[in-house]
Amino acid sequence: TTWGITGKCPMSSIQTLGTDRNTTMTMVWKVSIGEGHTVRLYHGFWSGRAAIELDGEEMFRRGLKIWDTGFEHRFQIEGIAAIIRVLNRPFAFTHELWVDGKLQ
Repeated sequence: TTWGITGKCPMSSIQTLGTDRNTTMTMVWKVSIGEGHTVRLYHGFWSGRAAIELDGEEMFRRGLKIWDTGFEHRFQIEGIAAIIRVLNRPFAFTHELWVDGKLQ
């Protein structure tokens, strides 16, 4: 657990999200579909701001949330269903990537 944030991912680091001065957690998942893909989630623990990238291309951005209750974003990777879930837990968030019905 880092900064009260949990999740399954091979790499994580602290970044900034746009003009967000608050700490932002970066979750990175490597997905083995076709030649391979990278899904990256930026989530501001205090601001609620979020952005999602697939292979470096931004596909979702959410602005400031006074009360971050989490969110779900659905997309496809080479025609296969994928979902990113940010779940609000007491004093923490859980970040999940589901691809083809399987937790990554």
